[in-house]
Amino acid sequence: MMTRSVLALGILWVSAAFANGIGGGPSDLEEGIGQLRRLLRDGSIAGQDFSRRRALEEYEKRGAEIARWPDEGIKPRPGNAALLYYQALVHYSPPDPCTLVIVNLMGHGRREPDDRVRSYLGDNLRTIQLTQLASQVSPCDWGLAYDYRLGFGTETITALQRLRVLFSTHIRTLAADGHYQGALENGLALRRLARHIGDETHMQYLVSRMVENAALHTMLYVLSSMPSDEDAFVMLRDQLDVPDRSPSWLGRALNNWCDLELREWRLFQGDRAFERSWALEQLRDQKGADERATLSDQQLLIRLLCEQQMWLDRQYGLSVPAE
Repeated sequence: MMTRSVLALGILWVSAAFANGIGGGPSDLEEGIGQLRRLLRDGSIAGQDFSRRRALEEYEKRGAEIARWPDEGIKPRPGNAALLYYQALVHYSPPDPCTLVIVNLMGHGRREPDDRVRSYLGDNLRTIQLTQLASQVSPCDWGLAYDYRLGFGTETITALQRLRVLFSTHIRTLAADGHYQGALENGLALRRLARHIGDETHMQYLVSRMVENAALHTMLYVLSSMPSDEDAFVMLRDQLDVPDRSPSWLGRALNNWCDLELREWRLFQGDRAFERSWALEQLRDQKGADERATLSDQQLLIRLLCEQQMWLDRQYGLSVPAE
């Protein structure tokens, strides 16, 4: 779209030049085309470059700010942090391919931020601010309905990973620009997001661990690059001691996962009792049937229950044993 717009602008510019009597000969045409090429080459008339410069200026002006709820209650806090997180995800603007490469290199400590990265962060200031506000709200219910067949909210999980990358990049950029206090506070916001993700399912537990590890690693990066600041160290220590939310536990996540699986199985259960010979008959024409024939009765039953749950064309009508 931008290329077509620039080309159209160039054609109009050349046409207007001749219509107004500017030049008129072949040399004038060649000069006009040459000037147009120079403008395209240095990006002077590219709308994308203008947008990038504006985002860069916005980030340089407001990037180090931390959004906080006003004490006077000008805007009441929502009762659920997830409502703000979802709004933040809606406002997210992905980086262009070149910027994405730089962001990935920054995550491995192999590149310093440049103006492309700062423009990407400027485009996402609203996402950053909403996430900062959401992290200051205690209750968080994502409302994710677990359905094994639908992949359990994969879009939300992927979007939360984008927030992790965005904040990790933001923190490292703030540190590179000398805004160490703001970098540490954003690291704490990212850690609170990790606690908000929770452990209702094993997938949420895994993502929350990734986000918390990113928060801790970026804060360590800031501490290793900033000058000694006792006040900042005390603030960070006190904030890390605050129990924002009960920590996530793998055991709890796995127990919840087990309960949800049993609940899903019972939605599909029938009245057929398990019979090994019948079960092997169902697997005869399926890939890997020979290997599955070596499974124990319990393993074979679970395999059939999973297929009964996942595939509409394999409704075996199995009953789920009470134990």
